[in-house]
Amino acid sequence: MFVDNYKDDVMENKRLTSIGYSVGLGAYHPINNWLGINARIIWEQKGSRAELNVPLAPVNNDARLIIESKYSYKYLTIAVLPQVYIGLKKRFTLSVGGYYSFINDVEGSEKVLTTDDNVTLESHFKGRSLRGFRDDGSVNSIAFIPGIQSFEDHDYGITFGFGYLVKIKNNSSIMFQLIDNFGLRNINRPVDALLNNPPEKNHTVSVIIGYLYMRPGKK
Repeated sequence: MFVDNYKDDVMENKRLTSIGYSVGLGAYHPINNWLGINARIIWEQKGSRAELNVPLAPVNNDARLIIESKYSYKYLTIAVLPQVYIGLKKRFTLSVGGYYSFINDVEGSEKVLTTDDNVTLESHFKGRSLRGFRDDGSVNSIAFIPGIQSFEDHDYGITFGFGYLVKIKNNSSIMFQLIDNFGLRNINRPVDALLNNPPEKNHTVSVIIGYLYMRPGKK
């Protein structure tokens, strides 16, 4: 309920765009003239943003509690992508492969607004904030789980990519890639029987710009 976009008569949860980054190194190994293997190691920031709008108090109060949360996850990722070259000049590429990630850090922040007095409170933390809810949608409990205790150590998924190569020298090119990563694992651990840590999967779309050097072949 609180991971995807959700709305009913008493509460609403909106997913917002979250922007991150990735940096890394890769190696290409040609299999033949139209197929190669790309292996890369990447340090990347993933994450999520959401706005939760719920009643401030049970039933007889029109005031609302609005919580905007943002989480940033730091992963070290290993990805392997078989890559197909398209066209006579081999400038276009299609890739399908997989990734395996190790979580290293998580940072969170929240802005909490109560509409009855228009007071906003902000907090920054390393960990996850969890809330329990009454049947009417209002909050009845809050817990904080420090560090990465509420997250799984590893993540894995499927990667799809489309690329374009711009040659700048005989053995050098600039590479532009659009990469779509679909996580297959729930990255959240159950932490408490009374508080819900909802299932969540990473899904990122990346625009990658890189320098590609092709080592000269042996004569």
